[in-house]
Amino acid sequence: MKILKYINLALLLIFSFACKDDSLIEDLPEVTGNVYTELSAINNDAVSRSDWREYMISEAFLGVNTITYQTEQNEITDANYTGPFEYELLTKKSTPTLDYATVIPNTYHYISVQLINQLENNKSIIVNGHYTPNSPTKIDFEFSTDDTITFSARHEDGLEVNNEKLLSTGFVFDLRLWFNNVDFASAEQDTIDVELGNGEIVKKPIIYINENRNTALYESVMNEIEFSTFIRPLN
Repeated sequence: MKILKYINLALLLIFSFACKDDSLIEDLPEVTGNVYTELSAINNDAVSRSDWREYMISEAFLGVNTITYQTEQNEITDANYTGPFEYELLTKKSTPTLDYATVIPNTYHYISVQLINQLENNKSIIVNGHYTPNSPTKIDFEFSTDDTITFSARHEDGLEVNNEKLLSTGFVFDLRLWFNNVDFASAEQDTIDVELGNGEIVKKPIIYINENRNTALYESVMNEIEFSTFIRPLN
């Protein structure tokens, strides 16, 4: 009887693990194209030897309209991804999901990403972070623009797309290039009301960088962002 009991227990465990494996397989996203594209960012914490940083980015939202793969001749082609997508660069979360696309087999040297003003308050980019003039003081900042912007990056060797293998590609935004030359110390500050956990309302400083506030800093960022992207193959 004991032997039969152990056999039944072993069969139960095997069946249980088999069901778990099936559920894991079912949870995997279905591949519905030959190209996977991931947008990502380099934050100010990359390759740093110091615990103190003048600024740090906490969120970077993009209003993605289209993503297009282009050949060496850079011909005008139909977009491979068509939005709108609300994409957060640091978490790589997109609404709706931005993952697979079907691209005509060829060798592609360029990827372009077009942003339009479809985010909150009709913005195309919203970046939130904090500026640290001295420890432990932190002042929040928000950069935003409503411009339509097309980022383009070139891959020297070309990206081979075919129907036999999934191509996974990263399109990277180096956010350090956006803000490394920003003189936060010269920025005009606003104040906002913030509710604490106990319900108390306090005044908090914030730096807005946009078309209407701190316009010199805004222009500084806008002059840098066009050249801040590159392509990184993921497979």
